[in-house]
Order: sequence, then structure tokens, then C-alpha cells
Amino acid sequence: MAPATESIMGSVPLARAGVGSAVNDTTRELGGAVGVAVIGSVFSSAYGSSIVDGLHGRSGSTVAVAKGSVGAALAIASRLPGAAGRAFADLAQHSFVDGFHTAVLVGAATTAAGVIAVLAFLPSRPSPADVELQAEEFAAERERELAASSTEGVRR
Repeated sequence: MAPATESIMGSVPLARAGVGSAVNDTTRELGGAVGVAVIGSVFSSAYGSSIVDGLHGRSGSTVAVAKGSVGAALAIASRLPGAAGRAFADLAQHSFVDGFHTAVLVGAATTAAGVIAVLAFLPSRPSPADVELQAEEFAAERERELAASSTEGVRR
């Protein structure tokens, strides 16, 4: 994240550094929230479809409860006798792992796409024109501060 932050903050004028920082923080927070939501949805969908496929022939309420969470599916499995309970628990555990695996693959693919975008579009260092502009803005801001402090001293 540090290179992206450096790229963002290096591209905004000093007078707009606060705005640049706020936009950077907002996009980071939004990206994290959306990422968690998307990966969670992928996991839930993959787990649900896997458990539904494995439970064909079971009652609708059993399927709905088992689809809701792996904990609920394991609770149902614990109440079933012998081999049926073990088979149900195995199905729930395999469905959970399959869903997790799918979600991790989606996260990895998204990360790879992000790396490619960063390598393709973010500069490795600021352009000389940007560095010169920042230096000029810094000098102008420093002059304004000195002028303001000297004016303030005269007023007292």
C-alpha cells in the first residue's frame, strides 16, 4: 500500500495534500469493505451450491439449515445415526473447504489483476516536471507563511 499512497500523494499539489490523503483513505476503506463482501459472497455461494448438490433427496428444511452455515450442518450431522451422520458431516466439511478454496482463488485472481494494473499504470517515481512543480509550490507556500508571520509580528 505504501507505493500506491506515495504515488497518490506525489501526484497532488501540496495545497491539496489533505484532499489527496482523504481520497486515498476513502478508496482504501471502500476497497477493503467491497473485497470482503465479494469474497464472502463467493464463499457463501460456492458452499451453498456444493451442500445443496450433495443433499439432493433430503427435506427442504434440512437443506436450508445446512446451506445457512457449516456449524448448522454439523449440528444436524451430529443428530443423525452412524454412517449417515459421518457422511453428512463429511459433506458439510468438504463443501466448506470447496467454498473457501473458490473464494481464495477469486481473491488471488483479483490481487494478480491489481498487481498487473499497478505495474502497467503507476509510475515507479514522480516525473521531473512533478518534482519541479512540487518544489515551486513548497517555496511559494513557505513564502506565504513567512509573510503571514512577519505581518502578525507587526500587528502586535
